[in-house]
Amino acid sequence: MKYILINYCFIFVVTNAFRSGVYDSFRRETEVNNTKTKKTNFLSLNEFLHTECSEPVCDGELADIYCRGDILATAWYFNLQDVCPGTKLQLPVETVLKNFAKLSKPIKIEDFKEFCSENFEFVPYLEAARIADWNSNPDMFKKINNERILFLAKFINRQWPLLSRKFTNDVLLNRTLYPVVPVPNAFFVPGGRFQVYFYWDSFWILKGLLATDMIDSAKNILENFAFIIKYHGFIPNSGHIQLSRRSQPPLFTQMIADYFNKTKDIQFLKSVLPLLKKEMQFWENNRTINITFDGNNHSFFQYRSISNCPRPESFLVDFLAAKDQSALPNEVIWSSLASACESGLDFTSRWFGNPKNRKGIRTNLIIPVDLNVFIVQNFQLISGWSEFFGDYKEAKYYNQKAKKLLNSINTVLFDKEEGAWFDYDIHTKLLRKDFYPSNIFPLMINYDNRNFCDKIINYLEQTNIFDFKGGVPSSLDNTSHEQWDYPNSWAPSVHLFVESLSSCSSNYKAKIYAKTTALKFVFNVLNGVEKFGKIWEKYDARFDDGRSGEGGEYLPQFGFGWTNGAALEFIKVFFTDESDVIGLQNSFAQKISERLITSPAEKGNDTTIVFSIAIMICVFIAFFGFWILSKSRKPHIGEKTYLLSVKN
Repeated sequence: MKYILINYCFIFVVTNAFRSGVYDSFRRETEVNNTKTKKTNFLSLNEFLHTECSEPVCDGELADIYCRGDILATAWYFNLQDVCPGTKLQLPVETVLKNFAKLSKPIKIEDFKEFCSENFEFVPYLEAARIADWNSNPDMFKKINNERILFLAKFINRQWPLLSRKFTNDVLLNRTLYPVVPVPNAFFVPGGRFQVYFYWDSFWILKGLLATDMIDSAKNILENFAFIIKYHGFIPNSGHIQLSRRSQPPLFTQMIADYFNKTKDIQFLKSVLPLLKKEMQFWENNRTINITFDGNNHSFFQYRSISNCPRPESFLVDFLAAKDQSALPNEVIWSSLASACESGLDFTSRWFGNPKNRKGIRTNLIIPVDLNVFIVQNFQLISGWSEFFGDYKEAKYYNQKAKKLLNSINTVLFDKEEGAWFDYDIHTKLLRKDFYPSNIFPLMINYDNRNFCDKIINYLEQTNIFDFKGGVPSSLDNTSHEQWDYPNSWAPSVHLFVESLSSCSSNYKAKIYAKTTALKFVFNVLNGVEKFGKIWEKYDARFDDGRSGEGGEYLPQFGFGWTNGAALEFIKVFFTDESDVIGLQNSFAQKISERLITSPAEKGNDTTIVFSIAIMICVFIAFFGFWILSKSRKPHIGEKTYLLSVKN
């Protein structure tokens, strides 16, 4: 009787847990692990050791250990990639490679484990960094008149000390033993599994630091990136060498603009200006493509990683993605996967062809709207600053670059019938007309062009994109299950989406939609803090209860750098003057703002309540059953007690 009751409870709880999404992340992690273990059923180590590609994801003396080669492949084959190679070499690179070559063939897992323990070690290469300019009550907080928004701002502000890091002294003294790209100053990590600096995450982190008057901390980040450009030529994806040969959206110039607008530090601006040009030169030399459209030549920028090898951080996934298709050479698939990571949007249906999954990834064959908008903004800023410092020749040079690229964007990527900009497929020579937030980003470089603004609003209303409770989803594709697709809403996309709409300053509807989109995002973040005590990396746009987004290669992460920065930026723009929120005249916007401003977050949603009730009923049934049984008989000596637990 007792075990029947326990089994009933288990089935009841688990069934409702799956319905509520509590088990979703656990299930996905299990599926990933199953994929790793199943590989031995159909792959041989020999296949892994002969992965043919010519351009690894990093270069330098550590490349043959951490970025390509037999050590990396063997670690993945034996499912030891999380522990080998370690975070530091115990011996010089040449010795480690010779020791691996001495292993008996075929390699046995026990021998490989012993090799790993003798040649690598796990030591932290980061440590917490003290923040001297952190203030519990920045000036902006004194201008916030809403208690719930002030609570959120203070909660976010308390995250900065938890996310501050610096490289250890041993890393700086023994750089050749660590698989990192060290920088001299402290920085801020995104949070969760992302425990090193990341390029485009830092764009929003910097906005948050500036909003909370952490000027020195912000400058540290900028000096780090300037240091990297000086010696590396460009800013890599992150501070780990496995990601060092691809970049991310080039936002450093705009980070400098945010800092300069806050500080008016002319000397610092002058010192970094040559490095901004150097970064742009990297993109011009390595990421441009020329196409012919209506008989005219146009030059665009692409996300196009140099590497054409499997990503070492996802070696098996990439290996299988290429193995299971035959339409394109393996190197094209692997390069497009790395290029998708360079875009920051890894992964999304935006980069897929046919099939519409990673096996059909075509990043290298796509001209992306957003990247070209960022480049125009960078050219415009460099032109303006060059003129400011009296270099009129350079100012004219970069101004012409900006105008030429802007003209190409509006000529090739804008669809007059749809009324929006779209990515261009180089292979089909057609626009890719699915919805993505980036479809409106060119509003930021067209300066309140009424014709564009009116068409964009009409386009967006036809997509029903403003109907989502929690903000703007990353796409409307509900088939890919990738994390940068429906229904996930991400801080970077939402912030740039709002910035784009805000550029239409003379279009009343655009201003209203910008404000209400920002409101939805901020209160979704707030509700997540009140309900879960966490700030998520991504959110589910279908709901406004602060739940995290799903999908992708890893479990939902919290912390979280860019969400913190985007939320603080929205608070600064829309909440430091109460009339900005309450003074909305549009009835739709007013209804939303009133509900969000005055209503505290509900402490549960339907699925969470169902799951909670399931547990309570289960506990009641179990205790009642035990009580009945205890009355009917005496317990046996030595009887075991079984405890049932469900991991969330």
